Amino acid sequence: MSIPISPPHKLYRNILLAFTISITTTIFILSTILYISFERVGLKTIHSFVKDGLTQISYSATYMNDLAKSLSLQIYFNDNITKLSYLSLPDIREEYLATEQLTSYRNTAPSIHSIYVYNAKRDTFYTSMVNMEKIEPDRQKSFFDQEIVGMMHNLGKYKRLTPIPRKIPNPYPELSKNAYTNVYTFLFYDSPEESAQQDDHIIVLNISEDWLRKMMEQLDIEPQSNTFIIDSKGTMVIRDNSHDILTSLSGQPYIERILTASDKSGYFIDDVNGAKSLITYFSSDLLDWKFIRITPYNSIVDKITEMKTRTFVFGLLILVSGLLASVFLSRKLYRPIRSMTSRLTSFQAEKTTKQKTIFLRHLLRNESVFSENELLTKFAALRISFDPTQPYSLILLTMNQDPKESRVHSASDKHLKKFAVMNIADEIVSATYACEMVDMDEDHIIVLCNVGTLAEDAQRLDEMFRNIQNHVHNYYHLSISAAVSTASTSFAEVGYLYDEVRDASNYRLIHGLDSIIFAENLKKLAEKQFAYPAEKEKLLLDALMLGNTAEAKEIYVQIVQYSLDYSYNILKSALIRLAVDLNMVVDTLQRNSGAPLPYNLNAFISELDRLQTLEDINRHFFTLFEGIVPKIKHSTLTKHDEVMSKIIETIHAQYADPNLSIERLAELVDMSAMYLGRLFKKMNTKSVAEYINQVRLGKAKELLLGTRLSIQEISEQVGFLNSGYFYTLFKKATGITPNQYRKNRQLNDEMHGQAQDAQTSFGPD
Repeated sequence: MSIPISPPHKLYRNILLAFTISITTTIFILSTILYISFERVGLKTIHSFVKDGLTQISYSATYMNDLAKSLSLQIYFNDNITKLSYLSLPDIREEYLATEQLTSYRNTAPSIHSIYVYNAKRDTFYTSMVNMEKIEPDRQKSFFDQEIVGMMHNLGKYKRLTPIPRKIPNPYPELSKNAYTNVYTFLFYDSPEESAQQDDHIIVLNISEDWLRKMMEQLDIEPQSNTFIIDSKGTMVIRDNSHDILTSLSGQPYIERILTASDKSGYFIDDVNGAKSLITYFSSDLLDWKFIRITPYNSIVDKITEMKTRTFVFGLLILVSGLLASVFLSRKLYRPIRSMTSRLTSFQAEKTTKQKTIFLRHLLRNESVFSENELLTKFAALRISFDPTQPYSLILLTMNQDPKESRVHSASDKHLKKFAVMNIADEIVSATYACEMVDMDEDHIIVLCNVGTLAEDAQRLDEMFRNIQNHVHNYYHLSISAAVSTASTSFAEVGYLYDEVRDASNYRLIHGLDSIIFAENLKKLAEKQFAYPAEKEKLLLDALMLGNTAEAKEIYVQIVQYSLDYSYNILKSALIRLAVDLNMVVDTLQRNSGAPLPYNLNAFISELDRLQTLEDINRHFFTLFEGIVPKIKHSTLTKHDEVMSKIIETIHAQYADPNLSIERLAELVDMSAMYLGRLFKKMNTKSVAEYINQVRLGKAKELLLGTRLSIQEISEQVGFLNSGYFYTLFKKATGITPNQYRKNRQLNDEMHGQAQDAQTSFGPD
C-alpha cells in the first residue's frame, strides 16, 4: 500500500499561507497595542505641552500682578500725588501737577485702563479717566464707577494688591458699543489688611482684561481649544468663547472636579457641553487662580484613528494578496533545488572574492605583514590584477548618500548600490590602469591603482572620476566624492597611504560632495599654526546672551571662514570647541534659571559628525541659535533684572567713590565690562557712566540746597575729583551753573515766604 504524497506545490502553498496568516495576525495585534499605546502617549504629550502653555499664561498673570505692585509703589511715593490723598485742601496747581503725573503713569503702560486716587478726608476721587477730573462727594452719585465707591467704604473686605475682577461701566456709552469694560482692580493702602481704614492713602489701579486676554491668545496655538481662568470659587476671571467675566461655573461637574483636586496641576477626560474633551488645569498659588484649557478629544485622536484604519486595511490587503499568491505561485515555488544549484555554482567565486577582500583589508589596515615574495604569491593565488612592485596610489571613493535615505534603505540595498559603484569604477579605471577594488565595509571603496606620477596623471584621474560620478548619478542617483593619496613605490607604505587618503576624504566637507581631493595639495594646510579666535567666540556668546541672532550668525561665519584656511582637523576642533562653549553657556543659564533649554551637547556633536557639507553644519548651528535665543531671553530676564537692581543699588551706595566705574561694577556681578555696558544700555536707555553722573548730580543738587558747603566740597563729596568737569556736567544737565541753581532756589523760597505772609495778613478770600 503506497502512502499518498502531497505535490510539492501544495507544500509550498501551505507554507506560504501559514506565513501570510502569521504576518497578518501579527500586524493586527501589534496595531491594536500600538493604537492603545499611542493614545496614552499622545494624551501625556499633549498634557505636557498644554501644561507648559498654561504655565506661561500663569507667568503672564503673575507679571500683571508684579506690574501692578511696582506701579502702585511708584504712585504711592510720588510726593505730588500723595498730596491729593492727605491734604484737606490742595491748591489748583498741586491738583494739576498730580493729575498730570497720574495721566503720565497711565500712559506709560498700555495695559493700564485707569488709575484712581482717593482722598478719604474729603471723600473725593481723582481719576486718570474722564478728563482727569476730581469726583467730590456731591458728584459721587453720578460717578460712572459706583462699585468702587462702595469698596472704599468697605476697604477691609479686600486684600491689598490682589486682582479683583470687575466690570466698569463705560463713562461714554455713546462713543462705544460696549456698555462695560472688564478690568482687574488692585487696591493699595497704608494699613495692614486686617485693620484697613477708609482714611488710608488709597490708590486704585485698573488693568484691562484685554491685555491678559491677548497674552493668552498668543500662547494658545490650538484653534479648537478653549482656555480660561477661574478663581477658587469657580467664578470666571476672564471671558472665553462662551462666558463673560464673573460668570459662575461652579455647577459644572468638571469644574467641581478641578476645585476639589489635591494636585496643583493635572488632566482628565470628561464631557463638556456634550462633547468628550481633554481637560488640563494648572493652579497658581500666588493668585489663587486656576488656568484651564479644554481640547476636543476627537482633534487629539483623529490621526491615530486614521493610522489604525489604514493599518487594518493594509493588513487585509496583505492577507488577500498572500492568499492569491499562494494559489497562483505555489506550483512554481517547488523548485528550490534548481535555485540551490545556481547558488552553489557561484559560491566558489564569491568565496574567492571574499578572501581577496579580507586579505586586501588587512594590508590596508596594517593588520598583516608579508615579504615581497609572499606578497606576490598571494596576489597571484587570489588573481589580483594590481602589481605591488610598481608605483601606485590609493583612490578613496565615498558614497555621499542623503542621510534621510540612509534611514529608509536597508543594509542589503546599500550593499547592492555599493557593489554597483565598484563595478562601474572598475570598468572605467581598469581601461587605463591596473587596479583592484576593495570594499572597506564602511561607506567607502578603495581603488588600488598603478599610476605613474600624479603630476602626469592628475588630469586623467580627474576625468575618470567625473566619468564614474556621472554614471553613478544617472543610474543610482548617488553623489560620489574621491580622494587621491600621494604616489609611492613601496607597498610597505600602503597603510600610511590609506590613513592619508581617509584624512583627505574628510575635506569633502569643505570642497563639496562631488569633489576630487588630492592629498598632495593638503600638506601645506597641516603645517600652518592655528590660533583659536577666542575674542570672536566671546563676541558670539555675548550676541547670543543679548538675543541678537543675526549678529551671532555673522560672527559664527567669520570664525568658520577663518578656520577654513587650516586643516580639516583644525576646523572640526574649532566647531566642537564652539559647541562645548555653547554647552557651558546653556548649563550656566539652566542652573541660574532652573528652566531647561533645547540643547544637548552629545546629541548636537553626534549630529554634527553625521553632516557631510559645510552648509549643513552652518544650518545646524543656525538652527541651534534660533532655538536657544528665545529661551535664553526668557531664562536670563530674571537674572538681568537682579543684576540691574544690584548695579543701581551699588551706584546709589557708592556714588561718592571717585573710582566707581563700569569695570568695577562688572567685577561685582561677574560679567565682562563690554557685556554689562551693552546690557545696561539696553535695559535703562543710558550708559553706566551716564547713570553714575545722573545720581551724582542729583546728590549735588540736594547738597546745594540743603547745605552751605562750597562748590568744590560738594564736587568732591559726590565723587568728582575735577570741579571743572563737575561744572561742565551740571550746566549741561540743568542749563545753569551750580551757584545760579543755589541762588535761584533761595530766591524762589523767599518769594514763596513773602506770598504766604501776604496771605496771612489779608486772610483767606
